[in-house]
Amino acid sequence: RAKGNEAFKNKKWGLAIRNYTKGIKEDPQNQILYSNRSAAFIKMNRPNKALQDANKCVEMKKQWHKGYYRQSCAFIELMEYEKAIEALKQAIRIAPKERELRADLRRAKN
Repeated sequence: RAKGNEAFKNKKWGLAIRNYTKGIKEDPQNQILYSNRSAAFIKMNRPNKALQDANKCVEMKKQWHKGYYRQSCAFIELMEYEKAIEALKQAIRIAPKERELRADLRRAKN
């Protein structure tokens, strides 16, 4: 995960994806790796792959707001705005104190 995070920080999206994929092979129950790889897929303009990983996050840990946030990012890129709004609403229900989610919801509605 650390190598993936370092690559992501340096905007080396492909390398980040490869490193997160290695991490997933070693720890397939780690939803954070799927979440991070989803973010990297968004940066690579691969929203379908990003959505697959976001869905895996939600499947693995339904009460973790970041999975729904990653879904919303993918849905926005796929121009499925109603689904993005619903995913953000679910994220806010789980983590109501995360102000950034509310800002993202306002942007998604516009």
